[in-house]
Amino acid sequence: MSLTENAVAFPFRIEEIRSHLHPTPSDQRVGRDLAARIAAAGEGRVRSVVMIGSRAHGCSTRSSDLDLVVIEETAAHDSNWDGNRTDREKARIERELGLPPMPTDLTVRSTQQYVDAREVFGGVEWLVDTEGVVLFASPLARKVVPRLSKERVRSGLIVAWLEAALRSLARARTGQIASDSPHMIVAHVNGKGLALRPASVPTRTPEYYWHRSIQQALAAACVFHQVVAAKHDSMEAVAVKLNRHSPLLHERFSNYASISASSSTAYTAVLEVVTWVKEHGAMEAILKPVSRRLQELR
Repeated sequence: MSLTENAVAFPFRIEEIRSHLHPTPSDQRVGRDLAARIAAAGEGRVRSVVMIGSRAHGCSTRSSDLDLVVIEETAAHDSNWDGNRTDREKARIERELGLPPMPTDLTVRSTQQYVDAREVFGGVEWLVDTEGVVLFASPLARKVVPRLSKERVRSGLIVAWLEAALRSLARARTGQIASDSPHMIVAHVNGKGLALRPASVPTRTPEYYWHRSIQQALAAACVFHQVVAAKHDSMEAVAVKLNRHSPLLHERFSNYASISASSSTAYTAVLEVVTWVKEHGAMEAILKPVSRRLQELR
């Protein structure tokens, strides 16, 4: 059951756990406690808190984050949220939450953003529908209908994945090899302000970021062709799925899967996907900033 099908239960019944998902009782318990606290901190806007990722699948490791998607209903005059707005709301909720019991990665979306993007592979909105374990749900005040075309959403996701690949390349080259997870957690202290508490920071090597950049470039190619791939799929398996759409990308990424990642292979992988999308997707204009940044990283 989704938002567009029923404007009361959003987006699923709270009891619903998809048959292929097996989160542990402990993760469900922690997740529901956090979800209740997030809802309390949401100033009446939180309509759903959904667990995704490895903990939703029940295949997490000790180092796995708890991935939560928070969906908020905004006022009619404030429904056009962008990345900056969702980042500010995420930071506000994290300050209110304080120190979580396990490493937690929050993603915040408005109901409008969710409805616009839920049917396009490549973003968390799609994951909410396909692998989400609902921890909190609250009725909507009004029905929300899509405003953006699927093509526009897809283009935005392609750019986002390519920008992520460029950030990974830059981190490897500039020595920024810390974990992507927050290293300092902001928490209230006796109601008298804020304190920073250091979190554990696993070391990341340049090879890690080169490999990550290749994976992110491959994700952009999958979004371009709407080839659905799961997080646990190997690079070679995803490359096989691409073969029907692009034998060239299939060959390239199958090769990348069999060799050690390096600065040159990561750069080439991103360049090849950018070139492919430009040539086959009429996205020259929207990819100009990506192309310019890629040139800077040569």
